[in-house]
Amino acid sequence: MKVYKKLAFILLGCITTLPSIAQIGINADYAEITDNYNYDLTGWDKIEDGLYASWASKDVHYKKKEVPAIKLKTDTVVYGWRGERVFAEALIFGKNKTDALKLSLSDWKKGNVTIPASQGQARFVNYVLSDEKRGCGTNPKTSTTLHRPDVIDIETTKVLYARSTRPIWITLEIPRDAEAGEYTATLDISSNKTGEILKTLTLRINVVDQTLPLPSEQTFHLDFWQQPYSVPRYYQVEKWSQAHFDAMRPYMELLARAGQRCVTAILFYEPWGEQSNDKHDAMVKTTKNANGTWTYDYTIFDKWVEFMDSCGINQQINCYSMIPWDKTFRYYDAAQGKDVDLTCEVSSTEYSDLWVPFLTSFATHLKEKGWYDKTCIAMDERGLSDMLKAYEILQSAVPGMKMSLAGNHHSQLIDKLYDYCLGSSGRFTDAELKSRREKGYHSTVYYCCSEYAPNIFTNSPPAEGAYLPFFSLANDFEGLLHWSFMDWVDDPLRDSRFKLFPAGDTYCIYPGGRSSVRFERLIEGIQGTEKVRILRKQYQDAGETEKLQKLEDALQLFASGAVDSNYPASYPVNYIQSLLNGAPEPEQEEITDYCEVTIEEAKNSITNRYLTKVAITGATINQTYTTNAPTSDGKAEMPGIVKVKKGSTFTLETTATQNSDDIRYCRAALYADWNNDSVFNLVGNELIERVGSGSTANTELLDKTFTITVPAEAVSALTKMRLVYADAWRPEPSPCGTLTKGYCFDIPLEIYDDSETSVKRISEVQDYSWKNGVLTLSQPATLSVFNASGAYIDRQYTAKTYDTSNFMPGNYIIAINDGKSRRYSIKFVK
Repeated sequence: MKVYKKLAFILLGCITTLPSIAQIGINADYAEITDNYNYDLTGWDKIEDGLYASWASKDVHYKKKEVPAIKLKTDTVVYGWRGERVFAEALIFGKNKTDALKLSLSDWKKGNVTIPASQGQARFVNYVLSDEKRGCGTNPKTSTTLHRPDVIDIETTKVLYARSTRPIWITLEIPRDAEAGEYTATLDISSNKTGEILKTLTLRINVVDQTLPLPSEQTFHLDFWQQPYSVPRYYQVEKWSQAHFDAMRPYMELLARAGQRCVTAILFYEPWGEQSNDKHDAMVKTTKNANGTWTYDYTIFDKWVEFMDSCGINQQINCYSMIPWDKTFRYYDAAQGKDVDLTCEVSSTEYSDLWVPFLTSFATHLKEKGWYDKTCIAMDERGLSDMLKAYEILQSAVPGMKMSLAGNHHSQLIDKLYDYCLGSSGRFTDAELKSRREKGYHSTVYYCCSEYAPNIFTNSPPAEGAYLPFFSLANDFEGLLHWSFMDWVDDPLRDSRFKLFPAGDTYCIYPGGRSSVRFERLIEGIQGTEKVRILRKQYQDAGETEKLQKLEDALQLFASGAVDSNYPASYPVNYIQSLLNGAPEPEQEEITDYCEVTIEEAKNSITNRYLTKVAITGATINQTYTTNAPTSDGKAEMPGIVKVKKGSTFTLETTATQNSDDIRYCRAALYADWNNDSVFNLVGNELIERVGSGSTANTELLDKTFTITVPAEAVSALTKMRLVYADAWRPEPSPCGTLTKGYCFDIPLEIYDDSETSVKRISEVQDYSWKNGVLTLSQPATLSVFNASGAYIDRQYTAKTYDTSNFMPGNYIIAINDGKSRRYSIKFVK
């Protein structure tokens, strides 16, 4: 029998080296705060007493006080490469309170091969308070609060209270020398008091015959700004003491495991004004001596960099900031015997007098420590003129020293910045990327409070964490920056809201060495991008062009960065993961009508941004729309049907109203449903054209002409085109969901061919009956089942009957396809 030795396995566990302290939940259990959400409690009356356990979707936020809308499932399979961290989710729930429950994950078995149970861990997920706040700015914390399951707990036992649900998070570390194939393990839920196993779930782990590089050897450039200052406040230890460093180690090791590249260092007090709960103290003590000279103490800086190196984060040091948000620099004035604040412009003499000697000394120290080549002087969201002046001063003081910026795109900085990170709406040109890569520069993207979705707020759908790295790769960025890793609020384990920003925006890791669901999903996405790079090369070398094209098409599903309730992040994430793992492609809810669009109003944008004329010419039947006034909801539709022939070409001319905040400050996208499946596909010929650049005015949108060719393979049917606009400072417009400060125009199309005598929308429904929870069809069909959240639950092929008795109370959709172009959906309530 082959038994694998236990591998190095970094999992967040209980911290044993810390002093005894009284803060909530650091190394003990704690009570979750009650929210004020209006739960649907009727489901509990429909189920029997006793403990329920089932595998569930890791893409859904299951509500704490409701019966989860799932089909009970005691067996599931996950796929992963050797060296990959793989995740799964289970649920326990019931009407009655239990004694303390304990989780146990078994060894993995495949024939006579065993992988030890220590390569996996099952942990309870705790709920944290969140809300619906979106966007930057003040969070009044007055909206409805709701629990979100996010805290992956360290407590090994948990009481399940009456009429409640509790997720269980499974983390598996596939050994780097594991044999490929399917292993079987079990998850036991037992009574901690008696040891009796109450429920057992079977987990199958399909190990793919591929190996991921170590995180430190992967190519994704991850940069989470660290926040060491929250730790001594929360843990009640002295800043920069050994206890402080001991407390930080589990978090930084987890960050290294995710592939973190950069150390965040602070040169002068608080580069970011008031946005953090804990102020950023300087890591270099700058002193102006009585004779006007300067001296510098690098003790804390050195300890911090060396500590991060010991945690495995050592490839780059980004030092903030030559241009703080308030342009104020604090130093110690020996003559006055106190700290003083210097506020000055980058162009001033005072600024140069401060920075030139600092940079000269700092560079000398870095060279002595061997850190100079990997250090950048870093800025965040600073204007072009200040950046150019700071760059000039840096190069005059220390020629060749590196600089970085997280901010807007400026062509003047392309060849100057070693590390250049754009907001999610920004893009480098192909030529700029080529030039920067030839120089060995980093070109990345950042997410913060301004991106409503996708994001990693506590209220963001979990799959959005996995989506972000794929978005980065799809847009040719080398990695991702996020401004906050552990900038903890006052009560971070229980209430993730902050006076500014959406809940959870300031941190994604919890006290006590607790990881989070959203952070684990981000790791999933990072690993996925590395798989894409590996398979790209394998397919290219082997000449497997069809596989390569399918993979590239899947990656392009992320390019727009557009997700919403109609097209959630879980769809492209699960699809591309199936390709990367050679797994069955996931099912998606059968669509029977076009998705809805909502225009998010801001500063009278609906009044200011609309089309006054839309004209179709060159079609078999043309149509024109004109108006002198906006609609009430920012949406409009062509009054008649445009008739077009397969293979023909026609034009769409648009004219927009003009004012000080008109449609030129948007980006646009035109879609057509050529295959008549009620979906505007984001990849392929259904995305006809994107117009405009991010974070700038796009004047061409005021009078724009689109040239459209109807594909020869288009389906003869009544279908639709959709033209959408969204603010140029937001993600690219999607054909579904929310468009911020945008506009939507729909155009009904009739596609025909000379050889066809009729056009119809296919929606023929076969006969069916429903009795005692059993669906019976008149002929065999494929049945796909989803819950109201759009999460895939089950599928049956060539089925004539389907039994729903094993479903929990909730709302469901059964999508039916008989394989003869007939499809429809049945909604049922259990």
